Amino acid sequence: MTGSGGAEAVRLARRLATIWLVDTAAFALLAALLPGVSLSSPFGALAVVFWIGVLNVTLRPLLLALSIRFPLPLAMVLAFVLNVLAIRQADRLVDSVHVAHDLWGTAVALGMGALNAWFSGLLGITEDDSFYRHVIARRLARRSPSPAPAGPCLLVVQIDGLSEPALRRALSSGRMPHLARWLAQGSHRLTGWQCDIPSMTTTAQAGILHGRTDGIPAFRWYDRAGGRLVISNNPRDAHQLDTRLTSPAGLLAVDGSSIGNVFRAGAAHHALTMSGLLDGGTRFGVRGRDLYPFLLNPYTYGRGAARMVWELVLEYGQGLRQWLRGGPRPARGGAFPLLRVVVNVLMRDITVWLAIDDIYSGRRVSYIDLLGYDEVAHHAGPLTGDALAVLRGIDKAFRLFEVAARNAPRPVQIVVLSDHGQSAGVPFARRYGEPLDAVVARLLAGSDVQAAGGHDEGWGRLNATLTAATQAPGTLGRTTRRVLSDRMAGGLVQLGPPPAEVARADVVVCTSGNLAHLYFTGHPARLTSEQLAALAPGLITGLRTHPGIGFVVVIPAGGEPLALGAAGERNLATGAVHGVDPLAGLPPATVLCFARLAGYAESGDVIINSMVDPATGEVAAFEDLAGSHGGAGGDQTAAFIAYPADWPPPAGALIGAEAVHQFLRAHLAAGG
Repeated sequence: MTGSGGAEAVRLARRLATIWLVDTAAFALLAALLPGVSLSSPFGALAVVFWIGVLNVTLRPLLLALSIRFPLPLAMVLAFVLNVLAIRQADRLVDSVHVAHDLWGTAVALGMGALNAWFSGLLGITEDDSFYRHVIARRLARRSPSPAPAGPCLLVVQIDGLSEPALRRALSSGRMPHLARWLAQGSHRLTGWQCDIPSMTTTAQAGILHGRTDGIPAFRWYDRAGGRLVISNNPRDAHQLDTRLTSPAGLLAVDGSSIGNVFRAGAAHHALTMSGLLDGGTRFGVRGRDLYPFLLNPYTYGRGAARMVWELVLEYGQGLRQWLRGGPRPARGGAFPLLRVVVNVLMRDITVWLAIDDIYSGRRVSYIDLLGYDEVAHHAGPLTGDALAVLRGIDKAFRLFEVAARNAPRPVQIVVLSDHGQSAGVPFARRYGEPLDAVVARLLAGSDVQAAGGHDEGWGRLNATLTAATQAPGTLGRTTRRVLSDRMAGGLVQLGPPPAEVARADVVVCTSGNLAHLYFTGHPARLTSEQLAALAPGLITGLRTHPGIGFVVVIPAGGEPLALGAAGERNLATGAVHGVDPLAGLPPATVLCFARLAGYAESGDVIINSMVDPATGEVAAFEDLAGSHGGAGGDQTAAFIAYPADWPPPAGALIGAEAVHQFLRAHLAAGG
């Protein structure tokens, strides 16, 4: 992505002039609203904003240079104080403006940031001006190697949980104008790919980054040998998986960067990754000085606060509207609104900032994960306006990447993809009056059945970010550890619902969306269907004939896995069908996926997939979610990839994350 320097300079000048007028309007409005601020001439507001800009341009680079010697919290305070002092100094220089004292100066600083964000949103102004003013010169001067490295670098942006059908709806409705422009102008091509089962982030990133997905049967599963739950985005469990899967052939093995992902995947640089928190190396994945330019931006605090408040108001309003419409819907109260604010504003801003830092650093491959859509879609539904509206904010990041790419030390290629989709549907417990573990307990009268489910993805990302903050050196780390001391265990922050206690259970039912694994805990190895029939007569029949269950997968003594439905069965190895095929209507790759899943030693004694409505693609999630993923049915396995148009297209259909890995690696090799 290249552009004329002169045209870019003109565009930047126009944008800065527009922002000057926006800030002038914001100051004039604050002067009219705040009793401690007066404005006797409309030209005074223009002059104040001009002087604030002059002081920021002259003094802020000095603060930036000095601040890398300061603890991060002190640098943040100094940056905000500088903005207040700029306002107070402008008061002294402009006769028609008066700010009573520093408290009113503080209010003006916060208010201008908030109103700047609001006006900019109305006018469609992105935040790339801040990146120009505070990053580009510094990065080009400090990071540009001489001579420039050969070949392009690759930025892979993962939009978590966005299916190809949902993406196409967002594009057609105008919610993603920047990505739509890339496709319309022919710089990128869009194609779908069939994700694995389990259809979830951990499996997808294992396949895309490592080229392997084996041994990951679900988001959470029961470890027979250890007698405990494994949760794939728990830092300790993610570290063990990452260590087992990492190889020199990984996507990020050479000068790679992993930001906001489950796996570090051998990347030399990593930030806010689950597995990277316990890698034995640099415990704090992002250095404070990497965030200084972002935090020293005079509008970071006002914009951030305004956007967080707006996101909170938006969530409560959307939740109320959803409730008024009626129908069984999962709760959107409790801690979810706060979690949405953190994921959609704070974490996204930091992730995008660090990705732009990677672009200016000329890293060979950078892989980032943007989570916001997936989080909202779980509670609102994947094709609702509430969820699709989140994509507007994500799409703005593409504009920032495009601008950064024009000024990077080496050519930049950008790939946008998803790890999986989501399927809508009324949850299992709401449809049938009881959760899956209650059904199993009824069929196994007298057994202690424990459910292990829940929605941990957003909490996991938040905990990873906070854990990284506690591991930071200096004041930031000490302060964060002190504040979160009662919510830490073993050095890790643990907010959100605690994991299920399964130590004394006879049977554990691990759910991941509309996929479930049933484990008999007293047995060291997987049970055959004959052993299950002897141990629990009526269990398999009761499950396969339940209206909320599409099919179950078991392994008979002969060793070839069977999918059993209410009126028929299918041999997953040979394809032989007796009666009605329980997998009829699902994509052909589903058979291969479940055959492979059944072969994992980590899988349950019984694998369960919920019902799938053949007309609508709706599923019955075993968790209380409006949109879910994990098993088969609907759009949850329909992922997408948008790649540079000058790449040769895939030779055939992309089936599984390992195929996406090979596709990306082939073009890395072709690009040197």
